[in-house]
Amino acid sequence: MEVTDKLGRRYEYSPRPANIELRKRVMEASKYAIANNITREIAAKKFGITNISLMSCAILVLKNGTDDEIEGVTSGRLPVTQLSKQIRSRLPLEQRSRKAPARTVEQDAQVKSDAAIWRELRDALNAICGLPQPSDVIKSVKRHSVRRDVIDKKIMTAFSWLTEFSDAWTK
Repeated sequence: MEVTDKLGRRYEYSPRPANIELRKRVMEASKYAIANNITREIAAKKFGITNISLMSCAILVLKNGTDDEIEGVTSGRLPVTQLSKQIRSRLPLEQRSRKAPARTVEQDAQVKSDAAIWRELRDALNAICGLPQPSDVIKSVKRHSVRRDVIDKKIMTAFSWLTEFSDAWTK
């Protein structure tokens, strides 16, 4: 089979058997991802594919390639990555971008909110996990009445929150 490299040179190409099988699996996984409306990462894991970028290339071929191109990759004869580049170059400029669509203001606010919540939770969990043994902390706290008051005010709230979070996490 004849292919064209990045510089426009044509040469004869003969794929290795391992590459042929990988291409077939990549195309199966990509078809599975599209049919089941799942991410390429989930489909790749299910089909034992470690190169996620191959999945992106295969999905582009499936969505924008001709029947002959799809058949060529599905049979393992054509290289997925190179063919996807050729297909992408044929697309209108606005469809060529690999970037995800821009987020809406609401989505952006949600991402920022999630990040802030995660930072607080991570810091709190790191602080709890970094504490000395409870028996050592008790000795220190019991020596000071102000510390006892803080513990009395906060311990049940903290215990309730951790219990509720643990229950929700393990469901």
